[in-house]
Amino acid sequence: MSSSGSSPKVTKANLCLMAKEESTSSSVSTNYSINDDNYYQLLEAFKETHEKSYRLTLLNNRLKS
Repeated sequence: MSSSGSSPKVTKANLCLMAKEESTSSSVSTNYSINDDNYYQLLEAFKETHEKSYRLTLLNNRLKS
C-alpha cells in the first residue's frame, strides 16, 4: 500500500495503530520494575522446585536399586 494514495479512513486507522503501539510501549516501561520483581520471585520458586525434584529423583533411584 502506498501512503500517497491512502484514503482518510486508512490514514486514520494507521494513526490509531501507531498511537496504540506507543501507548503499549510506555506502559511496558512503567511496569518494568513490577515485572522484574515478579520474574525474580518466579525464578527463585522454579529453582527451589527444580532442586527438590532433583533430590526426589536421586532418592527414587536409590530406592529402586
